[in-house]
Amino acid sequence: MKADNYIIELVKAANITHDLTNTDIVQAYNSYKTEIRTKLIHSMIRNYTGVPNSELEVIKSAINKAIDSGLLANKHLNRIIQNYQTTIKVIGESKHGVIDNRTGIFYECLDGEQWSTVQRVMNERYPDKVIPFIYFMNDSQLDTFGGVERDSIDWFIMETFSIF
Repeated sequence: MKADNYIIELVKAANITHDLTNTDIVQAYNSYKTEIRTKLIHSMIRNYTGVPNSELEVIKSAINKAIDSGLLANKHLNRIIQNYQTTIKVIGESKHGVIDNRTGIFYECLDGEQWSTVQRVMNERYPDKVIPFIYFMNDSQLDTFGGVERDSIDWFIMETFSIF
């Protein structure tokens, strides 16, 4: 709660024009922080394959602490609010869905249906990637399918979709 109050006070002090409630501000901050954290950790894992898991955990922890403190800087407040207004705010009542970041289209779904929604969107818009995606989802030990690397599909998913 202390961090929640802090981010609310920072947004007020920055005089950013918005129509968000305090709950929206906290949700915006947490959503933005999760998105940045996920991208950084995924990138780190891609670049440090072969590093022992214990060392990866230390690096992940350092990234998490840096993000927690860094995002509170005023220069990120506009991004946090804008991210919320352009993504989460459009979601509507359910607050669950998938945004295709390449097209900006939001696909609403029920909680727990995000991955099947990603699969449906991939089937419609990215058919060349959907079959490897399905195989990788069903077999965590599989690293390559049809000449496609798991890492490339993972990266595609992380860059193309925002999941709420």
